[in-house]
Amino acid sequence: MGAPALTEAAIRGTSIWDHMHGEGVHHLMRKLIGHVRQTRRQIVVPFRCDAATTRIFMELMITPADKDGLHVSTTVVRTEDRTVPILFDEKVAISDGWVVVCSWCNCIKVSEELWLEVEDAIKVLDLFDDVNKRPQVTHGICDECATVVLDDL
Repeated sequence: MGAPALTEAAIRGTSIWDHMHGEGVHHLMRKLIGHVRQTRRQIVVPFRCDAATTRIFMELMITPADKDGLHVSTTVVRTEDRTVPILFDEKVAISDGWVVVCSWCNCIKVSEELWLEVEDAIKVLDLFDDVNKRPQVTHGICDECATVVLDDL
């Protein structure tokens, strides 16, 4: 679904940290992993992993394994088709600007308190009114997702 190179053979044996971006995501994953190691109890956390033409709703499962090991897996819960938002259209040139995308729900940060779906954020931020270039994307975690995930702990 938009990442044909990400096969099990390509990622097996690599570090989990090589596949996550953003300090907020790393911090949250460290907390989740630490919680599973400490409690020896499985946790399941919802998140999004959208492709350009598809919203992908998933679950992350972290399960204790032998000794101090863990089994980390993901499952697709459901998908929704959508038109490609210009923000993710690889045919559009990239600008010097940046937007923050929540790594869990894929909403865009439009202010310190407000995160919106991509299509709504593009309108609110006027991302393409002056320049026909898309901003670069970095990842973080919105307060709502951080609260939901941390409340599970």
